[in-house]
Amino acid sequence: LLFIVVMLPIIIEARTLLDLWLVDVPPHAIVFTRLCLCATLCNALSGLLVYGALATGKVKKYQIVMSSIISLQFFAVWILFSQGVAPSYMYVSEIVCYLTALFARLRLLKSMIHFPVFRYLNEVVFKGLLVLGLAFILPYYLHTIIDAWLPRILCVFSSSVVLSCLLAFFVALTKSERQMIVTSIRSKIPFINNESVC
Repeated sequence: LLFIVVMLPIIIEARTLLDLWLVDVPPHAIVFTRLCLCATLCNALSGLLVYGALATGKVKKYQIVMSSIISLQFFAVWILFSQGVAPSYMYVSEIVCYLTALFARLRLLKSMIHFPVFRYLNEVVFKGLLVLGLAFILPYYLHTIIDAWLPRILCVFSSSVVLSCLLAFFVALTKSERQMIVTSIRSKIPFINNESVC
């Protein structure tokens, strides 16, 4: 969820940011930036699952399967480039690889530690993508209607951060998690009423 807060405005304003940074932007740089962020998000969805496998001490099968999936990306990219596809397909293959690895990890963890796959998909993957989708609407709309680059970036970044945080709080978090956050805030700002926030 924290990555979404950073990722969303960069994806929307990638062209402007690269224009400011590089001046002479390479042809595929904007697509590369956006796809790279999407690939990083896909990898982040399953990044911590490895610790569930390591905790069992039986990682031989897990490592063989994961290494095989990650290695397949090299061959996929080689085949794609040999067919003359656009360079951006390298990142597309990486996204497919990460998603395949995610479902493979879930399948392995279910057999190793009876991991609650459907609960994870619902509470982590689905809610995370829901927050991303809903938080994308207003910043992208502002991106399309504001011409001046500086006000547009300020509006896109501020709306992305605010919306992402609010949606993460009210959509992605459970009631107990929201209560814990509110309690922590109230300990620093006593006049906030936690019942009104939750």
